[in-house]
Amino acid sequence: ENVELKRGIDELKKELEFKKNCKFQEKCILIARVLLGEEPVVEYRPSFMEGLELDAFFRSNRIALEVQGAQHRLHNTSWYKDVKKNSKTLLIVIGRKDACVKIMEFSYLSLTRLTSRQLNFLHSHHSNTMPPSLQNELFSKWSSAFDSARHKLLAIKRQEGFEEVKRKGITIDKEVSRRLYLEFCEGEPKVSVNHRLIDGKIEAYEMPLDPHSAVQGELTYIIRSWSSRLRVHGEMDIIVGTGSVYRPDICVRPLNRHQPQSSRAVNSSGNPYPTLVVEIGNTESLNSLHELAEKYFSQRTTIQIYLAIKLYPPRRNNTFALLAMLYLRNNQNPTTPVVVKSFGTAPLSDHSRIYLQSIERDEFINGVGFGEAPCDGANIGEYQLAIPTNLLFNDVPGGVPGGVPNNFIVDLWSLQDAILNN
Repeated sequence: ENVELKRGIDELKKELEFKKNCKFQEKCILIARVLLGEEPVVEYRPSFMEGLELDAFFRSNRIALEVQGAQHRLHNTSWYKDVKKNSKTLLIVIGRKDACVKIMEFSYLSLTRLTSRQLNFLHSHHSNTMPPSLQNELFSKWSSAFDSARHKLLAIKRQEGFEEVKRKGITIDKEVSRRLYLEFCEGEPKVSVNHRLIDGKIEAYEMPLDPHSAVQGELTYIIRSWSSRLRVHGEMDIIVGTGSVYRPDICVRPLNRHQPQSSRAVNSSGNPYPTLVVEIGNTESLNSLHELAEKYFSQRTTIQIYLAIKLYPPRRNNTFALLAMLYLRNNQNPTTPVVVKSFGTAPLSDHSRIYLQSIERDEFINGVGFGEAPCDGANIGEYQLAIPTNLLFNDVPGGVPGGVPNNFIVDLWSLQDAILNN
């Protein structure tokens, strides 16, 4: 009698355990389905598993999910090796213990065979389980890609035409989390090209060659002379959106700007955003510079002023075009420049003219080649670019300091001269 009773109780326990395991499995699959945005194949027997069954398989992401019951031991090492035979599949094993979900182990292959989406899934949702070796391998892969991008950018045979207007950056990787990208940047790897994260895509866009650095240095010198109440920084990683991090050439922030909550800070430093950012595009295209305005003025940031400077390649007679575009957050349409000024030793090409006319009305496009005096000396009225100080000192107790004018001035000729006499 006791034997039969014990057998019945054991069977009931097994049945209850089976139901718990099934319920736990369903929850795990549901969570993975939401995170990955894909309907999985449930109870799947892929060829690379040699007849063994997976609880769920996400085809697009190439992620295999195995859920272990409370009474089950993890499969032996040979089982993981079966999964590794498929060169593009990531295995995630989840165990149930005391009603807690815990990532117990996952296997991975050479990084070159593992997709960025799989890596970012692990990093975004289970960063505590990602081995440092895996992250180091990823960063090494990116560094190699940046070296390749450097050679591609140097090999560009620049001519002042369509490419200077619409050239796209070089994609390093896609579907990268902001946190992972910032960890790479904060590790200060030696990268010889300028890069940014745009909606999860890492893009290399600029080689900081002589003309670029000459303008950057001259403009920094000018801005530093404006006021002792301003702090001028060089390149800085700035969070501009959920999956976007930009790195302007110059950042300007007033002293004592309101300290934000950590979740609204410019980056992991916890500091407030700058009020002015400057981008200098040499190999970077005119279109790329213009499109940056949207995220610089996103709801995530408190940036007030964006200045874009486009440098064009020299022509056969050694003349060259230059262009300044000024954007203000308080403009009715912040992504439309309030100033578009040609200030080189030559007028803009037809390609650039046509593009500018598509983003701004003709009467707001002026300077060299648009009926104004040549930019051939200091203090010419048409080439004095006014920067509003009320926006520079935005969100500072007391507002604009006493004795500060309504506008600070950038003499655009001095930027042209910095290139000519570099």
